[in-house]
Amino acid sequence: MFTGPQDSTMKKSDNLREQNPSGGPKLMHRAKLREFSEVHSIASRVGREQPTSSNLVRTKRSKVLLLAGIVALIVFAQDAVSAGNLTRLAELTTIPTFTEQKVNYTHTYLDTDTWPAIGGTVFDIEGDGIPEVFVTGAAGQPDLILSYRDKAVVDVTEHLGLSSIAGATYDVHALDVDLDGDDDLLLIRDDNLLLYVNVDGIFQEHRIPINLERKAVPLSVSSGDIDNDGFPDIYISTFIRKSLFKKGTFNDPNHRTANIVLHNNRDYTFSDITQASGLSFKQNTFYSRFVNIDNDEFVDLVVVPNTDRVQVYKNLGNLKFQRMAPLTDFGFWMGVAVGDIDGDGDDDIFLSNAGRSIPRFLLSGDARGDQPIDIGWRLLRNDGEFIFTDITEKSGVGFDEWAWGSEFADFNNDGYLDLVVLENFIDWPIHKVFANPGRLLIQDTQGHFVSTEGRSGVSNRFFGQTPIVVDFNSDNFPDLVYLNQNGPVRVFLNDGGK
Repeated sequence: MFTGPQDSTMKKSDNLREQNPSGGPKLMHRAKLREFSEVHSIASRVGREQPTSSNLVRTKRSKVLLLAGIVALIVFAQDAVSAGNLTRLAELTTIPTFTEQKVNYTHTYLDTDTWPAIGGTVFDIEGDGIPEVFVTGAAGQPDLILSYRDKAVVDVTEHLGLSSIAGATYDVHALDVDLDGDDDLLLIRDDNLLLYVNVDGIFQEHRIPINLERKAVPLSVSSGDIDNDGFPDIYISTFIRKSLFKKGTFNDPNHRTANIVLHNNRDYTFSDITQASGLSFKQNTFYSRFVNIDNDEFVDLVVVPNTDRVQVYKNLGNLKFQRMAPLTDFGFWMGVAVGDIDGDGDDDIFLSNAGRSIPRFLLSGDARGDQPIDIGWRLLRNDGEFIFTDITEKSGVGFDEWAWGSEFADFNNDGYLDLVVLENFIDWPIHKVFANPGRLLIQDTQGHFVSTEGRSGVSNRFFGQTPIVVDFNSDNFPDLVYLNQNGPVRVFLNDGGK
């Protein structure tokens, strides 16, 4: 359950009319509802019948009908979202546009025993104010480093000695680990956490030992100064190895992996304080993020697990945390964005999820009756003191498509934070044909988010995973880098500064 009351304007409608995420009503025709009921009935029968020749024919027909019904529902839902968005799109005073600059790099998914996880970060190698973007490579592929030179985004990877093709690089994170004023890097390569210390533009590698379970891989890393000593500490989100993964597993304790907390010893070494800090948590986790939720003197922590509830921890000081009420019901939470969307001085939270691209009955797995499953996106307004209000539908963010990484930024410089969300599931066959575009959601003056990716020129019908926000040319208009599983790295320069 949510820790705060539902917004009073978000009322449930009857079963024939539901709230369009873009503002207007969206009709669910009786024929569509009847079609879904029939598809669900067919799916429940498939596999129970005896394998006679006539039953085998019926089973094949049933599977075809099941697939056709799912495709019809997906196309219908996408059309409804697009139609309902037009009114608010027309009312937007400023729609940001972007120009794509081609980059000669494509991630390739080899379907090995490594997850197709792609991370990225913005850093400044030389402290010259010109940002670089580090993009992690898939298994057997080099990493990529982009910079802005002579009014163009260029590949500077080979000059830095940071890339590797030894296994997969799952994530990268920039931080100043030694407080010397320049950007250092944390990299996750296969089972290893590597620290690259920046010494006058030359990076020195330090391997950081971690207490990693044999069944787990470190999938992402974040940092925050949890004890206010000035030095960043580390949180590692872990996931079960791909060869051991079972879909829709909510309750098997052997399927869970333990996340890791490391305290900075100020000498390029770290101490594991997972148990002592109260941050011990076991569940497959895609992302976690430090954020000061209650605006006190300490950063808190949001943990975004798969097949569980989003967890939030209050920092009590003295390297101790207290787990607060979960932010959500059980879901397939896959991304988190943090930002003050309403300008009230505290950070609000967006959470991506599996959405309705895949029917709910295919996602329920081993969930019990007392474990309500939420498959929708969630935008949670921070009301203070760890109380949040769900404003997803009211704000127009409830697109409920399969989504991964997300970020807040003000793309049109109107003073309101906007939201970018990348989408599609590489192992869902329908997304190979009917891919979602990825969403660029521009916030209007009324707190409503409007989908503009088509008009803005940033539609991305690939298997998008990680968006990176960066101002390459220092014109104060945020640019975008899209990282796609089994697809190209795409760079979009914001036209606002022209």
